[in-house]
Amino acid sequence: MLVTMQAVLVAAALVLSASASAEVINVDIEGDQPNDTTHVGADGVLSGGGSVWNGVDAGVDAMGLLDETGASTAVDLVFTSANGIVDVSATNDLQDTGSSGSFDIQGLSDGTEYDVAIYGFPFSFVGFTDSTGVSGGLCSASPTYALPGTQGSDYCSYENVMPADLGGGVFGFTIAGLDGAVTGVQLSGPFGGGAPVPALSSGGIVALVVCLIGAGGYASRRGVFGCV
Repeated sequence: MLVTMQAVLVAAALVLSASASAEVINVDIEGDQPNDTTHVGADGVLSGGGSVWNGVDAGVDAMGLLDETGASTAVDLVFTSANGIVDVSATNDLQDTGSSGSFDIQGLSDGTEYDVAIYGFPFSFVGFTDSTGVSGGLCSASPTYALPGTQGSDYCSYENVMPADLGGGVFGFTIAGLDGAVTGVQLSGPFGGGAPVPALSSGGIVALVVCLIGAGGYASRRGVFGCV
């Protein structure tokens, strides 16, 4: 079988694309107030182009959250406590209402890395639990209300974090508005009900591309191809 260099490069590009891809889930926590409006827009710090946000009332569990394109996922948001709060100073419908309670984002994959961004009320201290335990602190000091916002003022972020074991074979993150309130959450990573495709490290990507190129040259001479 003759494998051209063009085919090898196409395969390498597909590997790079698959490794770099990620989905985003957006959650707008509503304070269970009259005339609450769910945010719409690709203007969060982790937004990837989609504009769909899940409007979730404080204290009301949301099962099967949608991703930013409107596709269903196996990710749930489950409250353990809730208290709806309104920020009358907010100038957008993402940071206007929220909850001072605690909730879990469930249905994530054990050992998989995710990025998380948490939007909060002014001077909100937020607790965050992942596979390493509980962390957190001052999340949002003095909001600008100009989305996507400024880290430390409008939101706090956690990068490359893995979900905690929440019990019963369920993995996810726990977010708690310890002093203040959480108004919204963005989660970036692989979602769905099946096992995720393992992500390659930068070193692994380089090694595989080198292998593909080398194997392509060998295949063109010998009629065989393989990378293991």
